[in-house]
Amino acid sequence: MIVEICTTTVAGALMAQKAGADRIELCSALESGGLTPSFGLISAVIEHVDLPVHVLIRPHVGGFVIGHEELDLMVRDIDMACSLGAAGVVVGALTPSFGVDHIAMAQMIAAAKGKWVTYHRAFDWVKNPIEGLEILEELGVHALLSSGQQPSALQGMALLKTLLDRKTSALQIMPGGGINAANASMFDAAGFKAIHASASVLNATINAEVSVSLQEHLEQGVVRSTSLEKIQQLIKAVND
Repeated sequence: MIVEICTTTVAGALMAQKAGADRIELCSALESGGLTPSFGLISAVIEHVDLPVHVLIRPHVGGFVIGHEELDLMVRDIDMACSLGAAGVVVGALTPSFGVDHIAMAQMIAAAKGKWVTYHRAFDWVKNPIEGLEILEELGVHALLSSGQQPSALQGMALLKTLLDRKTSALQIMPGGGINAANASMFDAAGFKAIHASASVLNATINAEVSVSLQEHLEQGVVRSTSLEKIQQLIKAVND
């Protein structure tokens, strides 16, 4: 069974390689569901490990409906990751009605120029997962990362098995979400050929009490964005 480890650091990638993992998903901000890693991180990880590195392409936290500007950014990031030597990319896009965004995905797949493409856990928000599976197969996506639309892959085993049984192509159904040493063998026994895990622990990064918090705790799907009105109000206030 292929074991894919999701990590955010060079050290984590080296650990995955030393432990015998088969490939790496590289991202930043894992605690926020993962975001596109920097040029520096991608190039450093690819330089230091021999495993295939699949780079997550996700420009912001929140939902997965993307506009033209965001799609252009993701295409540029795909080109950047592939030019640095990434073996593949991990992407996802939804329509406003929570279906797989066929048009956006086709453009991102084209940008990957034949490299491995994984559709990430945006799939866990898709309203019709069987229809979503069919679209991904039609597009030629190589892998689908999903928890079976449940908080953990173990809880979503029924849907994951349905997807595995219903697929008609070489698409790899890759369970992810809460997979660990205690339950990994269950996915092997169920017939899955790959699993995805962060194999991570929580560590405190601040050793002293700070009086000013620079982290914002938001609800699911809430993002902070620039406001034209507020900029205009600020400029007006400064110039009055």
